Amino acid sequence: MMDYCEDGSLFSGERHGRVAVVKFKEDLLKNLTRLDAKERLFSFLDQIEVDQKVRVVLIFGAPRRMDQEECQRFYKTFATGQATLGDLERLNNAVNQFVLKMVQFRKMVIHAGSGRVAPVFFNMGFACDWRIAGDDTVFQNPCVEMGLLPKGGGIFFFERLMGRGATATLLYSGRQICATEALALGLVNRVVPSVRLETEALRVAEGFSQKSVTAILGIKRLLNYPVQALSDFLDHEDEVIRNSLLKSFSAGNRIAS
Repeated sequence: MMDYCEDGSLFSGERHGRVAVVKFKEDLLKNLTRLDAKERLFSFLDQIEVDQKVRVVLIFGAPRRMDQEECQRFYKTFATGQATLGDLERLNNAVNQFVLKMVQFRKMVIHAGSGRVAPVFFNMGFACDWRIAGDDTVFQNPCVEMGLLPKGGGIFFFERLMGRGATATLLYSGRQICATEALALGLVNRVVPSVRLETEALRVAEGFSQKSVTAILGIKRLLNYPVQALSDFLDHEDEVIRNSLLKSFSAGNRIAS
């Protein structure tokens, strides 16, 4: 059964029984800076949140997301002045709103994705309660090499999942993480063959939809406590990113290519 289907440049959404499925499309970062697209997304999420028929939300990353090189070009527009700080603020605000929305969402949220994943998309997936990765997934980690700082609360989530030492080792190294290692590190909860990602993710979501809503939401609230710490971190993250790009621009430096 499917209903309240909505389709736009940013996402598509529909309901399958007790599971609401949201599929992001390409150019997510660019579209998040558009007020109309962002408002459609959050309006749809609000609709899902109050729908008593829905118990679980399943979010699929775009089939082809920005990889390392595309993210580099995208963020370089800020460092070189091609895009304004106002554009950067709109993007950061949208990412922050999405991350906090997922953490505080009154349903269980599952994220599924595969392929090459740039840091901002990996970080946004951390805000979800359960993560499924296709076996061809490669989580890219080019921030130090490219002179960029990761957006989306990734360091906050990394430290909680792996501890400060392991987080520092991983981020400073700049090395990529395959799906198998991500599973071993606890960064994803399950790895499945990429060709069966959609089927397996929906099956997992339907399984969670049969469990006690009260228990699931209680566990979620305890795991995410305190939410204010994440909100404060995201504000500080914005400040550090803003200052970093301002210094790069004022010094006439370009982000490393």
